[in-house]
Amino acid sequence: MEPLRTTSNPVRRARALLERAARAERRQFLVDGPQGVREALAGAGAVREVFVTEDCLQRHPDLTVHAVERGVPVHLTEARALRAMTSSVSPQGVVAVCDFVDEPLTTVLERSSGRAV
Repeated sequence: MEPLRTTSNPVRRARALLERAARAERRQFLVDGPQGVREALAGAGAVREVFVTEDCLQRHPDLTVHAVERGVPVHLTEARALRAMTSSVSPQGVVAVCDFVDEPLTTVLERSSGRAV
């Protein structure tokens, strides 16, 4: 499988989410880094797709295994293309596209013992 490049449609769609207007219109956002992606995958099913470099795939194979188990598409991506999808100075090799999750405040407070940030 050839890694996705900066000109591929999935990368261009994800990269557009760096813009506030695109995030608001599509009600999606990007999560950057292994820990953030792990937490998003463990959450309420909001992850739409995962982009990962070969290097990150070898360092964090659990990310793709967990994504595939949840039915989330995983795209092997060139490092340059992944850098284009993040505003981070030092991208960590994995980015996920996630949907906004809207829950009433009362539901959040019930689950969190009355505390929320």
